[in-house]
Amino acid sequence: MTENTIITPSLPVTKETVSRFGETLRAYAKNKASLEKRIVDCDARWRLKSAASDRKNLKYRPASAWLFNSIINKHADVMDSLPSCEILPREESDSDFASVLSSVLPAALENCDFESVYSDVWFDKLKYGTGVYGVFWDPSLENGLGDVTVRRTDLLSIYWEPGINDIQDSKYVFVVDRVDSESLVAEYPFLEGKTGGVSERPPLRTGEGDVVLSGKTDVVDVYYKVRSGGKKLLHYCKFACGELLFASENEPEYEYRGFYSHGLYPFVFDRLFPENSSPCGFGYIDVMKDSQEQIDLVGESVAENVRMASRVRYFARGDGSVNEEEFADWDVPIIHYNGSGDPNESVIPVNPPTLPTVCLAFMNNKIEELKETSGNTAFHQGSTALGVTAASAIAALQESSSKLSRDMIKGSYRAFTAVCRLVIEDMLEFYKAPRYFRLTGPNGSVFAPFPSSELFGGRRPVYDVKVAAQKKNAFSRLSQNELAKEFYAAGFFDPARYAEARLCLEMMDFEGKEILLDKLRKNAESLYAPSAPAPGGAGNTKRNVIAEATDYASSSAGPR
Repeated sequence: MTENTIITPSLPVTKETVSRFGETLRAYAKNKASLEKRIVDCDARWRLKSAASDRKNLKYRPASAWLFNSIINKHADVMDSLPSCEILPREESDSDFASVLSSVLPAALENCDFESVYSDVWFDKLKYGTGVYGVFWDPSLENGLGDVTVRRTDLLSIYWEPGINDIQDSKYVFVVDRVDSESLVAEYPFLEGKTGGVSERPPLRTGEGDVVLSGKTDVVDVYYKVRSGGKKLLHYCKFACGELLFASENEPEYEYRGFYSHGLYPFVFDRLFPENSSPCGFGYIDVMKDSQEQIDLVGESVAENVRMASRVRYFARGDGSVNEEEFADWDVPIIHYNGSGDPNESVIPVNPPTLPTVCLAFMNNKIEELKETSGNTAFHQGSTALGVTAASAIAALQESSSKLSRDMIKGSYRAFTAVCRLVIEDMLEFYKAPRYFRLTGPNGSVFAPFPSSELFGGRRPVYDVKVAAQKKNAFSRLSQNELAKEFYAAGFFDPARYAEARLCLEMMDFEGKEILLDKLRKNAESLYAPSAPAPGGAGNTKRNVIAEATDYASSSAGPR
């Protein structure tokens, strides 16, 4: 070894590392095969094409849309309750930051077209039992300035360690994307002559037509965590055709802080009905497919019986005298026959069998079973029954029948909270310069700035995310309007009765309660101003009314 020899330290991620990543991915894919088969089958049922177990020899039969109708009604409930977020500070010094973020975060999500992503993820959740959000920093957005993006991640393209419940506990998380080979070579010229490998995952199909494999190459993104200095760092590697394309561990910029400083996998799994030892769940198709299949089997028999009854068939004697061609043609007005005798003796009608009423009763019972199992009852769809005509009664029944929808929507709000946290963390990390967001308020558009990460002086604000429904359906608004009329009739809006109104309202629980209490307090303060004594005497001043209400509410027994 000469003095001019330069010793280059080995890089953490090498071609051998990529080979091990590929082996791990194939092992993960093997364990996920049963889930992928179930997803493909659920997708066929969703498209009203119940597939046979042998995917190479697909056979379809007509299907009714009861299951489909149930799912789209659930999706309509979901879109009626889009989530919105409010950022609450944990420390007083973070109040200004939380206020700005509460205004800016909805605008940032709107820039990501989050409503469309939310809709797509929910369709996956209802059909397959799990929807997956991906929260990434995309440096190509905003003319190279970069921005946060939220995307739906295909459940068939992501792989994780078997036997875990939380995706964050997986040793590795792989995402396989099938891209055009020419585009890949244009970006990475050293892959010339090596592309075309699509063996990293099976050519699954969840849509119409065959999977196009020619001219495609599998590109694999792998996220993994390593421990460094007492904390876990998230790192990222990208490879294709056995060649390394990028590794954050090899870059000085990410070596000590990780690819994302929050240290979490940028994926949020939103599952419907959970399963043990899996971050995925099962959906409504898994629950209702047997009932739907039995409905279709009986319905097929009923339809076949109707077809048979509508098309009359005949027995014809071989030595009969009737012209069979003319007899079978309904456009021929005259039918000839030879010889003598009764032509009815030559052709005898065939009477098709009539299905017993128990068949129709069985099918109708199965339809009701499917509707009850999914909570897709008449009131849930907006219909009325049993003579209910009062608007308030209909609204109450609507609210009661939608409790299943409210429960699953609350579950999605927990996933939305995790998405918001990842978006905030990416904004705090990557917004090196102030960004401005256009906000629409009651007085028109305003422009709110989001401060750069350097303004925090190395200290990250501490906050909580509170999620609520962004908008409500008509029946929820009707119920809220009925409640307001009841308050008015009870005299809650009378400033002279502020004390008892406050006590009663504080024992109640409904959305907007704090806002109503604040308005009632201001109404009482404005009426009993110090300069204008109340009609009951000079002692009933603003101070006396408010103090009386406070003392009355704080000293009264019972739950508050």
